[in-house]
Amino acid sequence: MGKILTVDNVYAAYGKFKVLNELSFDVEEGEVLGIIGPNGAGKTTLMNAITGLLIPYEGSIVFNGKDITKLKPDERCRLGIGRTFQIPRPFEGLTVFENVLVSCAYGTGRSESDSVDDTLEVLKQTDLLKKGDVLGHELTLLDRKRLEIARGLATKPSLLLLDEVAAGLMDAEVHEVMDLVEYLKSTGITIIWIEHVIKTMAESTDKLLCLAVGTKLIYGDPGVVMASKEVEEVYLGVEDDE
Repeated sequence: MGKILTVDNVYAAYGKFKVLNELSFDVEEGEVLGIIGPNGAGKTTLMNAITGLLIPYEGSIVFNGKDITKLKPDERCRLGIGRTFQIPRPFEGLTVFENVLVSCAYGTGRSESDSVDDTLEVLKQTDLLKKGDVLGHELTLLDRKRLEIARGLATKPSLLLLDEVAAGLMDAEVHEVMDLVEYLKSTGITIIWIEHVIKTMAESTDKLLCLAVGTKLIYGDPGVVMASKEVEEVYLGVEDDE
């Protein structure tokens, strides 16, 4: 296995407000990369840059050997980059099955009739098959989170970006989401995962990237990252006396 994604010297901004600053890192095929950092660190902005919702004004993003820096979101999706959003927004008047079918068809460029089997398989993988006829607005938060993952998975990604899929859940529900991510990893999908539940990040990732003010503070083994002074200072405000 080799690199599936390379972010190289990326700068990004909203108007005059710089959000990502000289950001570089690689993601290996088949691994789970966790991204941590305080609010405003640039985590979701990074996902937007990878998926095409925000175009960097400097630097490059390479996916499977192809420069995708300037590509549109739908083009990146059909190359194999899927994502979830921090706040689940299902089509509330559609059933769970229909929500996933839409993602499967339009995310891969196939007809809905050709996407039914794959839709059913995704519902099985995300434990939503028995709720296929439930309308989006009737779902619990946990099932909305599952549906959000299912919609991302339905685009048949080789790289799946998860944005705070455990946020707002009870402890037992967080463990269910962790188990689902572990299952997805076992299928060979590469995952980039943003989460504020630090324990989740430490236990469920292969590498961690800590951001602060759009800059890479530390990147590497989760144990080393979590024990670092950089992370301690960012989250606890602890500073070295020297």
